[in-house]
Amino acid sequence: MRSKKEISYEIDGIDAQIERHRKFIFILEEVHKKIKLNYDYIIKKAYEPTKNYDLSVLSKYGQDVLKQSEEYRSKCVKELEKPLRDTLKLLSEIQEAQKKVQEKMKGYEDKKKGLEAELERL
Repeated sequence: MRSKKEISYEIDGIDAQIERHRKFIFILEEVHKKIKLNYDYIIKKAYEPTKNYDLSVLSKYGQDVLKQSEEYRSKCVKELEKPLRDTLKLLSEIQEAQKKVQEKMKGYEDKKKGLEAELERL
């Protein structure tokens, strides 16, 4: 049978682990928020305007100019799509990491409850 001191020491260690996990979750949340804001900004200020810009006004300069402009716009849109997809994937991975850390933290909290119950029985 373990002593109260040993159990208390183990609880202190678990508390430290829980606190580290809370800090890590906070960091992940902040990183996710910042990346999401930047992603939304790029969508709003670069991707959507480029994709939806009406080039028909260029037809007065000839069909070649219009065609070249449309090709360039299409290239710009395609160049933006891969990094945007990669960013969405990163955001998803950050959320997945948050869930895993939260699950691990819950395990520590459950273990702590068990130790506290054991401590009360002594």
